Formats: sequence, C-alpha cells, structure tokens
Amino acid sequence: MKVLIVGGGIVGLSTAWALARRGHTPVVYDQGAVPNPMAASYDQHRIIRLAYGERDGYCRMVKPAFQAWRRLWHDLGEQHYVETGTLLIGSDADDYATLSRASFDRLSIPYDELDKAAVEGLCPFLRLGGNAWGLYNTEGGVLLADRIVNALAAWLRSQGTEIYPLTTVRGADFHNAIIALSDDTQHEADALVVAAGAWTPQLVPDLTSIVEPKRQVVVYLEPRTRDLEAWRNSPVIVDFGGTNETWAIPPVANTGLKLGAGVHRRGGDPSAPRTLEANEATQVLTYFQSHLRNLERYRIVEGRVCYYGCSNDERFVVNTTKRAVAITGCSGHMFKFGALFGLELAEFLTGAGDADAFVRWMQGKAMDG
Repeated sequence: MKVLIVGGGIVGLSTAWALARRGHTPVVYDQGAVPNPMAASYDQHRIIRLAYGERDGYCRMVKPAFQAWRRLWHDLGEQHYVETGTLLIGSDADDYATLSRASFDRLSIPYDELDKAAVEGLCPFLRLGGNAWGLYNTEGGVLLADRIVNALAAWLRSQGTEIYPLTTVRGADFHNAIIALSDDTQHEADALVVAAGAWTPQLVPDLTSIVEPKRQVVVYLEPRTRDLEAWRNSPVIVDFGGTNETWAIPPVANTGLKLGAGVHRRGGDPSAPRTLEANEATQVLTYFQSHLRNLERYRIVEGRVCYYGCSNDERFVVNTTKRAVAITGCSGHMFKFGALFGLELAEFLTGAGDADAFVRWMQGKAMDG
C-alpha cells in the first residue's frame, strides 16, 4: 500500500515508520528540510507525563505511548528519553495538580503527594506559597525531541523510504488521496495523511474554523552555578500552579533548561519569520518571578519561537475520509503521543477500522471515564 504523508514532523515520520515496518510504502513531503527546524517537533526536548487534569482519556493513553516509544527505541537501536519523574505544584481547589490527583485516584495510578518541605527539598530553587503541595510521579520525563526526529528520518532513509524535503504541497484532494505540488504536478496513492502541524488547515479547509495557529515562545536559561546541579536532578515541572500554564524542563543529557508559559501564546502566521520581539524572552520570565528564587541571576541563553495548531478545547483534531486522515490541534502536547499515533494511523489506514471510533480514540474521548 502506498501512502502519501504531508509533514515531516513527529507524527508524519512516526506514521511513515509504522507503515514501513508493516511492509507498506510511505512517501513523505515537507515544505522545509526533513527534519524541519520550523516544525513544532523540532526542539531540544518535549515532556511526557501522566498528569492530564480531569481528562482521564489522555492520561490512559500515556501508558500505551510509553510502549510505542519502546518499540521505536528497539528499531532505532538507541533510546532518546530521560526519565526524570514529573511534578505539579498545587495550592487551589480546582488547579491542575488537584484535578490530576483526582484523575489518578479514579484510574488507580500511583503517585506521591508531597508537602511544601518535601517539594522544596526536591527542588530547592523553587519559591512556594504557604499552602503549596506537590503531585509527583516517578514515571515520566524528557523526550529528546530533535534527536528523535533526526533518528527517525535517518532510519526511514536507511529503509529506502522516499522523503521529499523543500517540496511545497499547495493542495490536497482529501477524498481521492491526491496532492498537488507547487510545480503543478499531481501525485496519487492509496491513502493520504496530512500531519503538517499549524499548516494543516491550509490544506484541509474544513479545519480552519476549528484550529488556529498560535505562536509560542520558550526561553532557555543558564542557572547560577549553585542551582545548576539541583536543576539537573529535578523532575520535569509540568505546572507551577496558578493560571499562567507555566512549566519547566530540566537540563538533562546535555540539553538546556527550558521554560514556557501557555498564557503567552497568541495567534499568528506559522510561515512568519521566527524572530523574537524586543525583550520578549524577559517578558516570558515575568510569569516565573513568583515561582523561582533568584531568577534575576539566571542568564537568558536564547528565546525560541514555535507555532502550534490549537483547538478551542485543546483536544486533537482528526478528520477522516475513506482514503485520508488529517491530524492537528496539538496545542503543544502531541509529541508525547508521536510514536503511538504513528502506529494507530498505520493500523487505521491499512485496516478496516471504524472511523468514528478511531477519531474518538485519537481525541482521548473513547477512554474518558
């Protein structure tokens, strides 16, 4: 079976991997390099964590996601993952940590509930309020994102998979699995996958009212020397508490310390230059002033701009026909499911699965309690 895949990010490459290992023929197209530095998939790291607030369905999907990553590590011959554990800071009755704890209880997922002193012992660089507590899981940590997509692309090329970088797809016939390239050529296959991230609605117009491209800035920091070792031994901090959607990834495996705040997102054009506005990295750090001790002593190494396709409810958006699937709406949290979604997309495209059930599963709805 021949499958055209538009998008050389984590979902597109994982789908090609899953198809190739089944003996099918994936063909990958990307408007940039493969891997594409402008893709949402391409950064030093991404988080994989069990905590998903009240969304039990996504929480249930993380265990199969770990299994899929282990299958990928086997094929690649190397693991690009560091298990650090994950931590959420709670303080309010309806915050993300509290909702996640209730989800863990419903699903019988083990966790440790830490008091303020235990959290500060684990992460001495934190500044916590008087009623703060921590939700800690030993399972979860850091996926080394750019190393994963580099290795996936290299593996696919070693298997003879056709990959066409710097090739713009200007149109897609979503019902007949046909794409049109910017050179006016057309290509048809047995099936089509559109996994072009924030660019996906441009090729699947039905998604333009559902998915909005949003600009996100992340900041890489260099802590002062006395804090560096503590950060290297820190869990991923999935949420610092409050309403700013703040998170941090520790500097593991020769990566940098990365911070981000979901509240800083705004609409934009994913094809726009990836340039920071004046003092924008410093602006992002203002969301952390109440969370980190001596933040003024951290040196900003760089700020980076990326774009996500975001849905209103932050669930993944999946559109299907008999011969095609489009997937987007990652809202920044699809990478952890990359290998799993590749396997599931390959299964759906080459099998006779029920489309409605497939979409509900991909959106985490089928497994909600």
